[in-house]
Amino acid sequence: MALTFNGSTNTITGLAVGGLPDGIVDTDMIAAAAVTAPKRGAGSQLQVVSTAKTDVWTDSSQSWVDVTGFSLNITPASTSNKILILLDAKVSQGTVNKELFLKIVRTISSTAADVYVGDAASNRTRCTYGFEDADHSTAPYEMKQVHATFLDSPNTTSQINYKIQMRVGNNGGNAYLNRTGNDGDSANFPRCASSITALEVAG
Repeated sequence: MALTFNGSTNTITGLAVGGLPDGIVDTDMIAAAAVTAPKRGAGSQLQVVSTAKTDVWTDSSQSWVDVTGFSLNITPASTSNKILILLDAKVSQGTVNKELFLKIVRTISSTAADVYVGDAASNRTRCTYGFEDADHSTAPYEMKQVHATFLDSPNTTSQINYKIQMRVGNNGGNAYLNRTGNDGDSANFPRCASSITALEVAG
């Protein structure tokens, strides 16, 4: 088909795919946000959602409880896309010789599931992070920094909620976020921040 130029509509017809010379279309010719998610290719980053928790949180429950204000929502564009979770949390226990556990929970359409936890092993607690501290000195009072990186495959285009839950062990005590266990009122005692980030990655 011959090329046809229409001056009244400013269009060209008859141009075959690949008919333009290499390099003729550069970045400046592509409109902002013109390249949609399906065209970016597998592995490309499509969106980022992040929540920072800067206040302190405490609970003494021996059952899993939500850490208030420590969650985020993200909605994938395709069921084949993955979600990269990046967690940074500062935790401590308020009593010596006690336990603390933390996990990531994913909820889709009211259905919750633990993600990035260890395999079941008899009565042991499945978690993303945990410690059993038999030190009778002051070690449990110290803040411990939790880093977790996990590539989730939720297989959905519905909104996903990722949240953090914590609990103490059967020996009791207090679980803390963003503060030390003793938390004295002086410049010697820190107050920190924690965050959770979700990146949608093209599948």
